[in-house]
Amino acid sequence: MIRLERRTSPRIYWTSSHRTQAYPLHRHDNYEMEIVFDGIGTQQVNGMESPCGTGCLTLLSPDDCHSITCEGNHPFLSIGICFFAEELSVEIQRLLKKYKPPYILQFEGLQWEWLRDEVTSLRRQDLEPRDEFSDLIAAHSIELFLLKIIRIAIASISLPQAETEQFPLVQTLRPVLAYIHQHYSEPLQRDTLADLVHLSPSYFSYLFKKELGMSPSDYILNCRMRHAMTLLQYSGESIQNIMKQVGYKSPSLFYRKFYEHFGIRPGDVERKTQTN
Repeated sequence: MIRLERRTSPRIYWTSSHRTQAYPLHRHDNYEMEIVFDGIGTQQVNGMESPCGTGCLTLLSPDDCHSITCEGNHPFLSIGICFFAEELSVEIQRLLKKYKPPYILQFEGLQWEWLRDEVTSLRRQDLEPRDEFSDLIAAHSIELFLLKIIRIAIASISLPQAETEQFPLVQTLRPVLAYIHQHYSEPLQRDTLADLVHLSPSYFSYLFKKELGMSPSDYILNCRMRHAMTLLQYSGESIQNIMKQVGYKSPSLFYRKFYEHFGIRPGDVERKTQTN
């Protein structure tokens, strides 16, 4: 398993709140937990589709690909929680390796009330000003929450098993996805990516589009834009530095692509980094 270095938040974990019609297919360098607070639709995890609505919790490892599409005109409202396992205790790291995500869990009734309160508390804690106790409290909070989620997942008979033989093409493309997420700041050519999995460029493009729903170039663009957004929100670095970190030398091209992707300019992104 390739270990990807931390590139985003100075916090033990970080959260985000979304209201959107859809999340395009993506993958993070970190663990990602998405909890739907309102809405109904479909999500795709490693090529497998499943219903997704209020009370659905999805925990994804850095190896997993994920997308969500809502039904009708009512957008999803969700909270995302992200973390790097390396920042947590060795016991939590061991459990995440032993009981490897993805988990897709549906909470209802009193269980949903518990989950909603826990996630809201983590979100509120993430937004509070930091002091000398913040990291210790954050580590304790996220680890206790993860322990409960892992226990629930293990006990759930509906925990999906994304076996390799069920998704052979997605498994074939995983080295490419890992390479993209390690080298998105560099020029990436289709022929180079095809060579990684020993396919002709044309057949590689066909399989990629068939399995992931977008071309390799669109996937790379999505990867760069999502990393740019995360860095803008959490890193505290200048737009100029962030632009270079996601593979752009031309400011005008970066600004245009960013605006086309998110509908806002990089300078208008809300900065969430707290200062001591």
